[in-house]
Amino acid sequence: MLFTLEKPYKTRGGHIPSIPDINLKQIADQLLIDIGGKEVQEAATYSYLWLAIQVAHAGLLIAGHLLVYRLIMLFHSTVDPSLANIYSMAVLLALTALWEVFSFLRVLKSSNKGPFPANWRGIAKNAFIATIYMWIGVLIGFASQLESPNHAVIIIIGLIILFILLAIPWLRQKIIWQKSALPYVSRLATSKNTVPAKSVNDIIELVSKPMPPIGVPRQMIIFGDIGTGRTRLASAIGTELAFIGNKVRYLNFDKLQELAHGNDNYTGPRNINYWPWKDSQVLIIDDVNSSMINLEKVQGTSDYSTLFMNVIRHRFDLSEPDLVNRTSIWVVGDETDYDAWINTIKEVCDTQSDPIVVVLTKEIQHI
Repeated sequence: MLFTLEKPYKTRGGHIPSIPDINLKQIADQLLIDIGGKEVQEAATYSYLWLAIQVAHAGLLIAGHLLVYRLIMLFHSTVDPSLANIYSMAVLLALTALWEVFSFLRVLKSSNKGPFPANWRGIAKNAFIATIYMWIGVLIGFASQLESPNHAVIIIIGLIILFILLAIPWLRQKIIWQKSALPYVSRLATSKNTVPAKSVNDIIELVSKPMPPIGVPRQMIIFGDIGTGRTRLASAIGTELAFIGNKVRYLNFDKLQELAHGNDNYTGPRNINYWPWKDSQVLIIDDVNSSMINLEKVQGTSDYSTLFMNVIRHRFDLSEPDLVNRTSIWVVGDETDYDAWINTIKEVCDTQSDPIVVVLTKEIQHI
């Protein structure tokens, strides 16, 4: 999704965030790495998993068509083979469509149990593309039983080309997500019932607005005890933003310190190549509070917000707006001095606007 504004946000020097630009060559290169690599050597990428699922959809229906066709011929030997081929195709086209409708309704129902509204459009798109790939498998199976080899070859080649063309925008989306280094795919619609109603509206508003350098940078602080879904919520926000085409980067605070102090960009596994954090539109920093625990005894204070600021001053050059030009989400954790952290984050990010504050609690019921 591309956003446009009449007056884009003016960045303040330093490293300027950029919009993802995944071209056809990059998609092809990723596919070569995915298909040519071995999962025993490197972890499978999300782009590989998505492609494998669609190939499985098509492959299962190729086999399914051949099976149904042979069963028709076995039990109705007098049926014309051409009609049996058509019957098999029609039955499987209908069954796969019904299956995906059922799957759509089931997933939609399970997604309506959390505080966020179900993303029915996204679920419908996934069900639709799965149906198309299963239909491609059915049609390949149908073409393989045609009497004319020439017609069969032309149809199968055309279906393979269609398979590839349909995959391009989906693979681009998966590549943008996997380069964010988020720990896992998490959607807002499946988040825990630990988010207050006001924060739900704030998060939806944040996700719906354009990100820098087009939109204005925003900050968010997530508080909450362990088990309330802090990382899951941050990952869900990151996933939503990445899936609509934003350059997101996830780091824990210790890793961010290392990269900032060494002026380096950790790109991760060679088959993924994470977005450089200084180029990201959205920066998600996890485990902020946990990083302060080891410093507590050394510094002789339990004021974690003060320790945090000391680390920032030591590890970062605050004259360089690397934390200013991008939207940042800080997963602080179990804290009660909210005002101190709000003021600290405002100073670190050099902003006059109050950050969005999300205080996760135990499971609550949304009415």
